Amino acid sequence: MNKVVFLTGASSGIGKTIFEYLKEKDIEVYGASRSLEDSLELHTFKLDVSDELAVKNVIEKVIAINSRLDALINVAGFGISGAVEDTPTEAIKREIDTNLFGTIYTIKAALPHMRTQKEGTIINFSSIAGLVGLPYQAFYSTSKFAVEGFSEALRYEVEQFGIKVVVIEPGDFKTNFTQRREKYTKENSPYFEKFYNAVTGMEKDEKAGSNPEIIAELVYKIIQSKNPKHKYLVGPAFEKSFAIVKRILPESLTTAIFKWYYGL
Repeated sequence: MNKVVFLTGASSGIGKTIFEYLKEKDIEVYGASRSLEDSLELHTFKLDVSDELAVKNVIEKVIAINSRLDALINVAGFGISGAVEDTPTEAIKREIDTNLFGTIYTIKAALPHMRTQKEGTIINFSSIAGLVGLPYQAFYSTSKFAVEGFSEALRYEVEQFGIKVVVIEPGDFKTNFTQRREKYTKENSPYFEKFYNAVTGMEKDEKAGSNPEIIAELVYKIIQSKNPKHKYLVGPAFEKSFAIVKRILPESLTTAIFKWYYGL
């Protein structure tokens, strides 16, 4: 029996790559995004993950069609950048609603069914920004740190029902994420010079990032695995070293390294 999978953020970037890769592997995958259209033929749904009722209705449709849900993959998200002082509250709320509450809503909708099945895999997308607070991406890091803590707590609750919770922590991958990032610090801001240094460096790394198919292959292996790891840190070696360095070196030294790297 083919696995039945529901995936958010399926219209672009890493999510789109995963969606297309799983279809090639004959996975019964359903993709959702605000920019997709409802199509049972294409297995797509138009969905804003910050709308809890809409999320529940779409997942109920997938389960009604297939009588089960084997894996839930939460990729939907976007990035904002700017000094904390410069970033509008409305933008902060949209970031948290999409990146964190969207993940929570899909999981709350899927859990009763997975619990009844006594099995299922939930894959939540965090980021290296969920392990290291990135300058001028405070609210993106906030959302991803929250996904990390939420996933860890959830894992303890649902493992008794045979449900696995996995977190993927990507570094920089070559997608349209860079072009879609919203920026809120402008040239007249007292933060602009260091904001520009930091974000320009980050975007240079993103544009030179890895092929997102690496993550699609990883996701496929995870949903086929009986015992996946709890976390997968994936990306360029020098970026993964950021997370390792933070754990093992004195905080004063890691701070100095990050400030140097980001031109602060």
